[in-house]
Amino acid sequence: MRARFIIASMAALVLFGACSVAQDKTAPDTAALIAAALIMPDRPQSQVQRDATRNPAELLKFSGIGPGDQVADFGAGGGYFSRLLSALVGPNGKVIVQNPPSWIEQYKSISPALKTLGTDRANISVLTAKLDDPGLPVGALDAVTMMLIYHDAVLLPTDRAKMNAAIFAALKPGGRFLVT
Repeated sequence: MRARFIIASMAALVLFGACSVAQDKTAPDTAALIAAALIMPDRPQSQVQRDATRNPAELLKFSGIGPGDQVADFGAGGGYFSRLLSALVGPNGKVIVQNPPSWIEQYKSISPALKTLGTDRANISVLTAKLDDPGLPVGALDAVTMMLIYHDAVLLPTDRAKMNAAIFAALKPGGRFLVT
């Protein structure tokens, strides 16, 4: 009986030891990347002033978004978070900045802000599409963010179930949908 216990214990140790293989990938220092994004000299002062109430450092840290990620900033408005996400994903990442056509028409400041943002940042593409038919690439995104706008989908003629389905379809396995 004691021999079986010893053999079983040794087998368990071997199995658990095999499960604890070290990761080869070194995690980037996202705190430093986030801090650098917040002090970028090209951030408009109007956006910097919003930091106190939007808590971008905490949200970006929580998001798990990092270098090389493919991200959509859904309902991005003038691109407050888009600019920060662009810095965080870096030159090997991509940020799709999405807004519905009705917002572009209603809020005249969005188009010029996004034109500047898309020109300044090579890793940003601007997408104008309905919330429930966003045209996001299927299975291609590491994360989709909806920062402070999910509630606006209620005010628009939007099929939220269809919108959510399109967002989840755009995510890679293990991708994240961050709603604030």
